[in-house]
Amino acid sequence: MRNKPLIITLIVLLSIIAILLTVFLVLAILGVEFPFFSNNNFREINKNIIFEQNFEPEHIDKIDIISDCGDIKILENSENNIKVTIYGRNDRSLKDINFSNEEGILKFEIRGMSNKIINFGFSENDIVIYAPKEIIKEIEIKSSYGDIEIGEFENALVDLKQDCGDIDIVKIQNAIIKSSYGDVKITSLLNKCDIDLSCGDIKIQNLRINEDSIIKNDLGDIKIEKTNDIFIDGNTDLGDEKIENNNRHSEITLTLKNSCGDIKVNN
Repeated sequence: MRNKPLIITLIVLLSIIAILLTVFLVLAILGVEFPFFSNNNFREINKNIIFEQNFEPEHIDKIDIISDCGDIKILENSENNIKVTIYGRNDRSLKDINFSNEEGILKFEIRGMSNKIINFGFSENDIVIYAPKEIIKEIEIKSSYGDIEIGEFENALVDLKQDCGDIDIVKIQNAIIKSSYGDVKITSLLNKCDIDLSCGDIKIQNLRINEDSIIKNDLGDIKIEKTNDIFIDGNTDLGDEKIENNNRHSEITLTLKNSCGDIKVNN
């Protein structure tokens, strides 16, 4: 073949490009920032307020959010209103935001965002909600990409479904969490939980359950600092297991299942 040297050269070049792209994607997924694509270069665009509104809390007991891309914060306040602020690139992002306030549910749907693999920092709409903690009974969030932060809502059920991003919760009553990638951190959980994580660490500082609960993790550690007097049924396929002060006579069972990672309970 006359073109054999050219074909070999092209194969080598394409192989090098494929390797470089693979390394770039792996580093980006791991959170390594690149000078041009760093969050510091693009995050400025999200300081623009594109939506801001106050809602009367008397007939609202549930907050429901669906978001394609962007951080979500739901924090407690001492004022008699619910304040919602959404940040974005410009007012044109408003076409991707829909909201309703019906039958006790304050719902926001933020669609049309892009780039769910690499955090370049652009095309995100961040939403921040301040609400009186006494009235909120349920928080439901479906997020494709972005971190979730929830404050002190000790009377609330938190139902989270997330593809990629960290979850940070201060205080809640019940938790249903399903996450594909990212860490889950809870300061205080007061009644019951069902947590299912594919990849990331689970850390709970104070776990006081009154009903049977389960925590599962495919890849990552499960660490709990304090629990009430319960039976902890822990099992990890690959990793270390250390559970202190386990009450096998308790009527309440916390099941911990881990495929690859440590289980540690310091109660």
